[in-house]
Amino acid sequence: GIEADGAAGESLPATGYYWLGDGESRLLVDGGAPGPAHLPGHTHNDGLSVLFWADGRRLLTDTGTYDYTAGQRREDARGVAAHNTVQYGDVEPMPVGGSYLLGRRIDPSARRTSCDGVELFDGRYRREGAPSYSHRRRIYHAEDWWLVWDAVDATDAAPVTSRLHVAPGVTVEHADGSRFDLLPAEEAPPLASIVPLGPVDATVATSRYFPEFRRAQSRPKLSLRTEGRSVGCGFLLSTDTPRSVRLDRDGDGLAGVTVDGTHRRLPLSP
Repeated sequence: GIEADGAAGESLPATGYYWLGDGESRLLVDGGAPGPAHLPGHTHNDGLSVLFWADGRRLLTDTGTYDYTAGQRREDARGVAAHNTVQYGDVEPMPVGGSYLLGRRIDPSARRTSCDGVELFDGRYRREGAPSYSHRRRIYHAEDWWLVWDAVDATDAAPVTSRLHVAPGVTVEHADGSRFDLLPAEEAPPLASIVPLGPVDATVATSRYFPEFRRAQSRPKLSLRTEGRSVGCGFLLSTDTPRSVRLDRDGDGLAGVTVDGTHRRLPLSP
């Protein structure tokens, strides 16, 4: 089920989409149910995925749809690896195939709240059947940063990959430490930065973007990979260029974060 706290305009609970932040820099997260039950071919594995704008410019994008003909482009566009979310092993949360086939659907739950000036989105789902696993994504927002924290629990250990697909025309540059800066094509300061958190290996590659029907472009992709049976990992997304990020862990969640020496207590959720 979908629940939401907060003022009108901050969330769109009837659609399952939630905004964190306002103005020209904000993040949109998909906490809703999969696409219409009577139209399985239009359902993508985009559960708990995010999109992001900084200063009015798109930085993290969806993949889109190339066409509706059965083939690799069609399956790739519907697959979890094409979205800004987490994948367990090489498993699809909902099996897809051909042009319109869809297996057992996930049933996500989500809520949005705030405390002490920090917004919190808390969403989760469980994949039933073999292999089964659960994915919980908490997103915290305050000032100029968004902290995304993922917890994955499964019966067996496997790679866990969080992918971030960056808009065409934006460059991903490995800066000091573990920080990755997102830069426009022209010479300019970074539009935003991403700091991987947790025991992850970060790699930059490319992926395909379908801005309109039957048109494909290349774009950067940042992948954060770890492995285990019960793992927690994530990233800080900031419109500043943070030099240091430290987390206070609380079970599979977080109790606090310190960004460049400024500590914020984070809302706890059951």
